[in-house]
Amino acid sequence: MNQAEFLAVLRESLEGNIPQAELEENIIYYREYFESSDCSDTELCEQLGNPRLIAKSIIEAYLASKGAEAEQYTGKARSEYSRRHSAASGESGQNSVVGHVLHMLLQGIIGIGLLVGLILFLRVALVIIIPIAFVILIWKLIRGTL
Repeated sequence: MNQAEFLAVLRESLEGNIPQAELEENIIYYREYFESSDCSDTELCEQLGNPRLIAKSIIEAYLASKGAEAEQYTGKARSEYSRRHSAASGESGQNSVVGHVLHMLLQGIIGIGLLVGLILFLRVALVIIIPIAFVILIWKLIRGTL
């Protein structure tokens, strides 16, 4: 793993879990750490360890520093992340519109399927079940058991 890969994994692991400003501070810290080291990227990555574990530690430390307000900050970070990624490119906006249209289409198809199923059930009820029930009722009346 090299510096770019390390920082990409770290960023990916932090996104949506801490506010953007905190994320950028940590990325800058690790970028400067790489740049100031005399070791190769590979050696430094081995010394630092898994960037996902580092991200987990950063997230836990950040949330611990916020105490009882931690959930509020986590929600804010996720909201920032969602807004950034949905507005990042025109394609993602188009993809969300296409996804919404497909979702609505699927709901419509399911709705039509349910309606057809209900109509078929009512037809069976009217054509088969009700006449049979009527015959049984007449039979019981004739026999006097009702």
